[in-house]
Amino acid sequence: MTVSANDYTSLQFSTRRLPVSRRTSALRELFDRSVQLEIEADPDTPVEMEMMLAPGLRRAKMLSSLTARMSRPASMLADGEDTICLIMKTGGNLAIEQGRQESVPQAGDGVLLVYREPAVLQFSESTYVSVRVPFAAISSLSKNVGAAAALRIPRDVEALSLLRAYVESMPLRIADPHLGKLSATHIYDLLSL
Repeated sequence: MTVSANDYTSLQFSTRRLPVSRRTSALRELFDRSVQLEIEADPDTPVEMEMMLAPGLRRAKMLSSLTARMSRPASMLADGEDTICLIMKTGGNLAIEQGRQESVPQAGDGVLLVYREPAVLQFSESTYVSVRVPFAAISSLSKNVGAAAALRIPRDVEALSLLRAYVESMPLRIADPHLGKLSATHIYDLLSL
């Protein structure tokens, strides 16, 4: 995540007005800004999402249904991306395979993706809210974060419920850097549970 110490950014992303032939490449470009992924998406379905980027934190909301296959093969790990992403499914179907784990979360469930390991994600008419943070921020608070890759976190786990409510209510931009840092720390604490 390349966001400077006081840089808070938000963006709305949509492929709705793009020609069908450009939609998948636009989606790749968006994700390639932060993490290398191979993406195969249904070009006939427009993608709409919003993102909030802050130092040590990225939140994304998939506003439209996404049908795509995304993979991060071992050959792409050389990019040095060392973050983890908690994906909280809000609708549709999602399957994640990472390491020896495979998860198929239900609506409201969460699943952890560790970008330092190869992974395959299959989205079918999926919507989600995700939060991505530095691996080091969580590994200092929790034992063996890597072992939790692709494990399903049931929606009724209290820490996940608190985190989901907090993340979904966050504004697109936090003007006060001190408040932004506190927000990120609060998310780290909830993720480590």
